[in-house]
Amino acid sequence: SLIRIAYIRANFRAKGVDDLQMEGGPGWIDGQRYRVTSVADGAAPIEVMEGPMLQKLLEDRFHLKTHRETREASIYALLAAKSGLKIKPAAPGSCAVRDPNDTDYRAPSPGEKPYCGDANMAMSPYRFKFTLTSGTFRQLASNLGARVGRPVIDKTGIEEKFDVHLEFAPEGADPSDERTAPSIFTALSELGLKLEPSKGARDYLIIDHVEEPAGN
Repeated sequence: SLIRIAYIRANFRAKGVDDLQMEGGPGWIDGQRYRVTSVADGAAPIEVMEGPMLQKLLEDRFHLKTHRETREASIYALLAAKSGLKIKPAAPGSCAVRDPNDTDYRAPSPGEKPYCGDANMAMSPYRFKFTLTSGTFRQLASNLGARVGRPVIDKTGIEEKFDVHLEFAPEGADPSDERTAPSIFTALSELGLKLEPSKGARDYLIIDHVEEPAGN
């Protein structure tokens, strides 16, 4: 989890797309738990503390060494259907722009505008409800990857921002149960979008070396 925050979340913040997969490392990194306490010298933005500063901590205390590789992998391409989009661009001024240097995140109060680009997921055994406020199809594609088991790359070529609402069935839900939502593929088709199996480049973070830290 610490490596994922330091490298993969930092990669997402920088690129706006979740296309970095982690591999390698001994088995204890998935089971051994640690309490990490670290104090920054002065105020630092959250993306700095969770990115470069946490990376340095892991390299110093866990002797973590990594490298990156790019490989061809199975992906989905997010495309506009031939019938055209069935969703309109977000209205100008419909959301509030969040200060990227504000480390004290506060969800908008009832009646306040939602933050631009915010993505939220409400989950039940029968349906997932996904909402993206004034976001791009690139952001939508990034959020879909975790739901379809492979990276999703935006190939629509559309740059406008949209308010997206999707309701789809979780993996393993019983399709014969009337409470179960349609598949994610059907839900996307209702917006004039589709996922097409494809091949594409994917970045991998490879753990070359890591050690259990000594006591403080």
